[in-house]
Amino acid sequence: MRTAGDEDVAQAADVLARAFATDPPFVAALGHPDEPQRLLRCLYASLLRHHYLSRGAVDVAVDGDEVMGVAVWGAPGRGALPLGAKARIAREVLPVYGLRAIRLLRQERIIAAHYPPGEYWYLFAIGVGVPGRGVGGLLLDHGVARATEHGCYLEASTPSSARLYERKGFVRRGDVEVEGGPLVRMWREPAPVNQV
Repeated sequence: MRTAGDEDVAQAADVLARAFATDPPFVAALGHPDEPQRLLRCLYASLLRHHYLSRGAVDVAVDGDEVMGVAVWGAPGRGALPLGAKARIAREVLPVYGLRAIRLLRQERIIAAHYPPGEYWYLFAIGVGVPGRGVGGLLLDHGVARATEHGCYLEASTPSSARLYERKGFVRRGDVEVEGGPLVRMWREPAPVNQV
């Protein structure tokens, strides 16, 4: 487990794209494309490069040089994305997404309207190359361990992910209705020092 750097962006984006290629809300927000992995890979690479590496925390679980899993966190007090970063992301994503970008932005606005107030760590995405090996749980534990002063917030997009988060101390805070099915809003209080 380590903090990701620029050199990890391509592999991390690929792991996340594969993990979310069949995720109902993401697929619906993309308009049920024939190649969801290609679209998601572009989006994740751009967001990692221009936002999360510098304004959050990106953790990778590795086996040698291979990225096995990725957790992408927005830091407390992150505020709005600066205009320059938005422009760089748009310049990379719009040529690939075209009009699909409108659907994606609409869904993002719905989700953002339900963010809790205050400062917290926001788990934007977590994905693993091969599910069922405990990599996602280890990544989640690692991220929660850093949250000693602020709570953690996320949206679970599947029943199985919601169950994992509940096992890790997250509680349900209601649903966000989006195209492709509801997202479960979940919260975890700050982790006491030396306890996850």
